[in-house]
Amino acid sequence: MNWKFTILKCFFFLSLAISNKANAHHSSPTSVTIDFSIAVSQYFINPPFISGVINDPTDPAATIGVRLDIKENGIAIVATDYTITATSSSTNVVTVANISITKYNGYAIAQIVPTGVGYSDIKLALTKGSSTATATIKYAASAPATTPFITRFHSGSSDASAAISLDSNYMLIGDDEINSLFVYDRKNSGLPVKTYDYQNLLGLTDGITGNYLEIDLEAGVKSINYPNRIYWISSLGTSGSSNIIKPNINRLFATDITGTGSNTTFATIGYDDNIRSQLVTWGDTKGYNFTASAASGHDAKAIDGFNIEGMCFGPDNTSLFIAFRTPLVTITARTKALIAPILNFETWFNNGSPVGNPTFGSPIELDLGGRGFRDIIRLSNGGYIIIAGNYKANPLNGAVYKWTGFASDVPVLIPNFNINNLNAETVVEVVENGVMAKNKLQIISDNGSSEYYNDGIQAKDLNQNNFKKFRSDIFSTTNNVLPVSIEYFKTNKIGATNYLQWKINGIDIEKIELEKAENNNPFYTLNSYFNNNKETQCNLAKIIPSFECYRLKLFHKNGSIEYSQIIRFKATTSKLNLTVYPNPATNFFWVNTNSEAVKTVIIYNTIGEIVYRERFSGYSIKIKNNFKSVGYYNIQVVSKDEEAVEKLFIVRP
Repeated sequence: MNWKFTILKCFFFLSLAISNKANAHHSSPTSVTIDFSIAVSQYFINPPFISGVINDPTDPAATIGVRLDIKENGIAIVATDYTITATSSSTNVVTVANISITKYNGYAIAQIVPTGVGYSDIKLALTKGSSTATATIKYAASAPATTPFITRFHSGSSDASAAISLDSNYMLIGDDEINSLFVYDRKNSGLPVKTYDYQNLLGLTDGITGNYLEIDLEAGVKSINYPNRIYWISSLGTSGSSNIIKPNINRLFATDITGTGSNTTFATIGYDDNIRSQLVTWGDTKGYNFTASAASGHDAKAIDGFNIEGMCFGPDNTSLFIAFRTPLVTITARTKALIAPILNFETWFNNGSPVGNPTFGSPIELDLGGRGFRDIIRLSNGGYIIIAGNYKANPLNGAVYKWTGFASDVPVLIPNFNINNLNAETVVEVVENGVMAKNKLQIISDNGSSEYYNDGIQAKDLNQNNFKKFRSDIFSTTNNVLPVSIEYFKTNKIGATNYLQWKINGIDIEKIELEKAENNNPFYTLNSYFNNNKETQCNLAKIIPSFECYRLKLFHKNGSIEYSQIIRFKATTSKLNLTVYPNPATNFFWVNTNSEAVKTVIIYNTIGEIVYRERFSGYSIKIKNNFKSVGYYNIQVVSKDEEAVEKLFIVRP
């Protein structure tokens, strides 16, 4: 087995028990050391606290192993000059035979395969001549999954409550006990590859800086209009054994997130802390008596409680659906799950500086077999998946439904996805080869109440975060229960020309729009297509893919809207600078650059047609507005060296 390790610039060092002995052949003593270091790989472990899973084919401590830096007086020791052995304090958990150590020049790899549930201190002893050193791995092993080839255990967090797919390899997880977001490998067990602590940016008051009580985050949803934005919401319910109202558990906030994996970057945009009272007022006006449901001292997870656990955008792309675990409605017959739509959500939220009050729509009541919402997501094909569950913690009776997103349509149970034995809390779609799988879903469970190590301690109460874990399962069916309209959407280079290419399978699609977004501004339409059921391509040379994102927007005959995955382009480096003034333009506008050389200015309309072209020299050119229509235009300036720069501007009447 070949291993490739790249070491980070900074290492995680431990206080080690080191025995230094003078070497008879040297005038000064020497010391040998074992240092744990964090290796960059697709799996992540962080010694000395490591958790494993019996029979997990992706357990990083078993498959990748723990890296040990081996040095003498700071200099790497040659592999033939040292020995290293291991002992286990509990051979019921890890036998010595199941600890394999492979030596290299300057480092060694220790792989640990557990055989039983519990804890073990694994002591590593290094000897070089008369010098010795020791290091200890604090190890914990949990029981195997009954489905090891579809189940992954993600450590460092136990109460997974919200999930956002970053791509086919990584997902973003929110925890309802920890005020952080975590980026996890979707296909492999192990610690997160990136963590973002947001708690100091939400105006929290319960606790102290860096150690605020939890906001009880329960749901997240990607923005329809802003390609990097994600909205998050608290449960808004009461908390603790006394079921009291806690001020932190009342947040609706936004983050802008770019990149994926360990390169993911985060920024908190803004928040609202009035959403709870606004929802209570709405519910009272609709006859649900939310004032009583949300009262201090009332159990949030009673059938008549008040607890948010799902959030998604409606088919109109504007309404935000807020989905309740409790209460079940109506007051006289508590059998239906409830959605509260905010009709003007992104306008009202105003990039984290809410304006006035949100406009709520009519309630949506759905029959989920007496269950409440645990999650609701809008798939990239425009359909909806609902994770339903018991309004109280037990017994588990989870179920998966598909839905059109329209209040008049009934959710349909998908019995193929049997999650009855899981505390399923959230879900993400599965993408394979750039296409949403028709027969798969990745279900994420909240395992905060699980006892993993036969010690009587629930996962959420473990003192060591590395020992906490939750599970995800990729369920599949033999039937294509999730219809897919977009066969593929990709880039293709033919000769020197780049193209966007796509193929559509849906006969119920009336129109397709190709959309573009720049600098995290909203998407806008570049072109519309009506001949749908064939392979289509767009010449990117006409619209210059110099930055940001493209996607397809599909309009179904039933009124629903479906989006493709987003294709992103990084900004090209250019010495040319370009500004347009005024923007928006009316009678005329100036195109300004930082170059006196001869250049060509080209202006395209939204369907890629050239509406203006002119060569000019000097820093600026004045252009009269003779365009036939108002709206968006792309302006491009190309130097004699074919260096290009592009900008979006708007023409007004």
